[in-house]
Amino acid sequence: MPVANFFEFSLVKHTRGQSFKLFNSRSNTCTRSTFFSERAVNAWNSLPRDINFNSVAGFKRSIAKVELTEFLKVDFMSS
Repeated sequence: MPVANFFEFSLVKHTRGQSFKLFNSRSNTCTRSTFFSERAVNAWNSLPRDINFNSVAGFKRSIAKVELTEFLKVDFMSS
């Protein structure tokens, strides 16, 4: 599947944080909000302004300093 089926850049040019924001679609169901693509967009959009996007090595160094544990939490519904 093409990446464009999951992610698209936000058309908003004035954003807080980093400038490579992804469009976060709205959903009316709780199920859709737990899809990988939705969770990945939330984590990506929360990256700070000082992330280095100039190279893969620079990105890896700068992303290692970011706290992303809030996006690793998984809530399981009890039966």
